[in-house]
Amino acid sequence: MNSSYYIRDATEADLPTIVEIYNEQILNSSSLFVYSPVGLDNRLEWFRTCKSKGFPIIVAAKKASDQEGEIKQEEVAAYCSLGTFRDKPAYNASAEVSLYVHVNHRRQGLGKVLMEKIIKMADEIDIHAIVASITIENSVSLNLYSKLGFRNIGTFKDSGYKFGRWLDVAFYELILPNGDRIHPKGEDK
Repeated sequence: MNSSYYIRDATEADLPTIVEIYNEQILNSSSLFVYSPVGLDNRLEWFRTCKSKGFPIIVAAKKASDQEGEIKQEEVAAYCSLGTFRDKPAYNASAEVSLYVHVNHRRQGLGKVLMEKIIKMADEIDIHAIVASITIENSVSLNLYSKLGFRNIGTFKDSGYKFGRWLDVAFYELILPNGDRIHPKGEDK
């Protein structure tokens, strides 16, 4: 990752750029099975839901400084989050990961750095397994997740339809180092 970037927790002030990144993915990629751009209210609800459930949302921000070297503003370049995998108590120790990089900031190593950080954060909040669903045409994400230790659990054939074609979706999983010490809340051990 270029030294002009840094990682921090996302705030509600980041949502306009998060909406921009998300909507670009809706319109130009098969990474989201959503057809129409969303508004700020959609991402605000998502943000507050993640936070209320204790899930982290982080951003990679690019420093912008004046001639004296003082940081005068920053630009959110990418974001990564954990969220509910399935809404049943037995899945409480599992989370689904989302990662999106602004089109102008790709190929900078941001995805790898954000994923390494979110994996560490997941382990710290007692997540046992992280799941990612990735369209198989998204080779960049498939390679990244594989390099980070995720394994392909299986592929759902023709499970999503976008841009006039059926798409296969691979599910990747990472079991975190906390291993067997984690049990879903509400379950007797």
